[in-house]
Amino acid sequence: MFDILIFSKNRACQLHLLLESLDKNLSNAERTVVLWVSDEDFSDSYQKLSDRFPSVEFVNQSNFEKDTVEILEGFDKYCCFFVDDDIMYKKLDIPKEDILKALEEEELSSISLRLGKNTYVQDIYTEQACIMPTNIGYDDYFYYWNWTNLGHIHTNFGYPFSVDGHIYKTKNILDHISTYEFDTPNALEGRFKKESLKPLMACPYYSHVVNTPFNLVGSSQNRAGEFVQDHTTEFFNDRYMNDEIIDFENIDFSNIVACHQELEIRFKKYEV
Repeated sequence: MFDILIFSKNRACQLHLLLESLDKNLSNAERTVVLWVSDEDFSDSYQKLSDRFPSVEFVNQSNFEKDTVEILEGFDKYCCFFVDDDIMYKKLDIPKEDILKALEEEELSSISLRLGKNTYVQDIYTEQACIMPTNIGYDDYFYYWNWTNLGHIHTNFGYPFSVDGHIYKTKNILDHISTYEFDTPNALEGRFKKESLKPLMACPYYSHVVNTPFNLVGSSQNRAGEFVQDHTTEFFNDRYMNDEIIDFENIDFSNIVACHQELEIRFKKYEV
């Protein structure tokens, strides 16, 4: 029903967790492509990862903007973005016809899988509240709201273009990103032009995706890893090269209240 593009840098171990979670909880994807780049010390882990997920296409990044556009041009009608420290923690069991109905809404910019009535915290480090829209429409599976009414407020509900689990019409995204230059996922997301996006957003009643910010690899500056210490990219890479993976089944997802939330993890030996 839609194609997936995942951005990754130096995080094969965390990406393994995302891919495993997508296999378990997202049956609607037609094609999954990973656009990855790594420092020399991390490249072997991506080879190991690609061997473990043979149905996933791995593209070694040469020029981020050019590669992203070329991948999207090969996608079907709908696309979804993820980054490698996302987790699809809840099964998307909304009927296909209802997802398509939402996506075909003429004024819709995106369906956000990271939002829901449970995501009432904007910043887990400051405990800042996430301002929710007041004029919300709904059907059997989705909330709908006009995100442009929240444009002056710092809230995830006013952020229609995210690489954390948002679904779009592929053509709309190609038209949109042709209006500016970008060289990283942060720039792709952060430089979006409001005037080129449709005014409506939608999300399921409860979020399905959470981002786990253990470490930093890109150009953003945030407090990743403040709650769960010492989970550096090197730490994860060493475990992965030792054939250890994050134990998806033993992560506690019972209290997801934010789009970005550090979670306690354990490791286990990888088994074919």
